[in-house]
Amino acid sequence: MKKKFSPATSAPTPKNDQKTVVYVLAVAFVGALILALININPWQMISLGVVFLASLWLAVRGYTGAARWGALFASLGLISGLMLSNYGIRDTAIVGLVVVLISAGLLAGRRGTLIVGSLIILLVIAMGILETQGILVNEFSQYNVFADYFVVSICIALVSILQWLVINQLNENVVKAKSELTERKLIEEKLRNAENRYRNLVERIPAVVYVAEPGQNGKWQYISPQVATITGFTSEEWLGDQQFWYKQIHPDDRTSNMEREKHALKAGIMPRLEYRLKTKDGRYIWIYDEGLFFVDAE
Repeated sequence: MKKKFSPATSAPTPKNDQKTVVYVLAVAFVGALILALININPWQMISLGVVFLASLWLAVRGYTGAARWGALFASLGLISGLMLSNYGIRDTAIVGLVVVLISAGLLAGRRGTLIVGSLIILLVIAMGILETQGILVNEFSQYNVFADYFVVSICIALVSILQWLVINQLNENVVKAKSELTERKLIEEKLRNAENRYRNLVERIPAVVYVAEPGQNGKWQYISPQVATITGFTSEEWLGDQQFWYKQIHPDDRTSNMEREKHALKAGIMPRLEYRLKTKDGRYIWIYDEGLFFVDAE
C-alpha cells in the first residue's frame, strides 16, 4: 500500500577473438606433436608444429591476423605436398583438408571459410586433372579417376557452404543479442531516470510519502526524508524497525485506526486516518494519513 501523511495543518584485436585464435592454434600444435610422436609423417608434422608454435606466439602478442592466416596457409601447403608426393586422393592426408577448413571457420569466420574452401576445391580439381593427364603418378593412379576428385570437391563445397551458413547464423544471433542487450540497457537507464525524477519530486513535496504494507506488522519499504522534519526521526530509524510507525501512534489511537484501515481496504476504498503520532522529543502531533492501495506485480 502506497501512502502519504502530513501534519493535519500542512579496436586493437578484441580479447574474445584473440582467445579463440590462441585456443585453436594451441590445439593444432598439440595435434601436430601427437602425430609426430606416433610416427605419422614425423618431419612434416614437426615442421607444422613449429609453424603453429610461431603462430601461437604471434597470437599471444596480439598479431592475430598474421597468426591465423600463416597457420592456415602453412597447413594447406603441407597437406597438399603430402597428397602430391604420396597417394593423391587416396592419401590419409586428405582428412587434414577438412580439418583445415573447419579451422578456417574458427580462425577467420566466413571469409576464412570462403577463401580456404575455394583453395581446397581448386587444389583437388587441379590434382585430379594432373593425375588424369598422367603428370602426377602414384601407386593408386591406375584406380583414380577424375570423378573421384570431383566428388571430393563437391563434398568440400557442401561443407564450406554449411559452415558458412552456420557462422552467418551465429553472427546474426550475436548481433541480435547485442541489440537486445543495448535495448535493455536503454530501458533500464530510462527506468532509473524516471525513478530518480519521481524520487526527487517526492522528496520536494511538503508531506511525507512512504510505501508500506497495510496493518500493524506491514513491511515498510520506503519513506521520504521529510519525515525527519515532521517527527525528528530519520528514514533509517523508520525502516530499521518494521513496527516503528505503529509504536509511535498514541496508544488510544492504535486499535481504532487499524480497524478503520482494515474496513477501508476490505471495501476497496482509500484509507483516510487521523491519529496522534509521537515525535522524537516526546510530543504528540496530529497526523492525517491518506493511503492508496496497489498490488505489487513482482
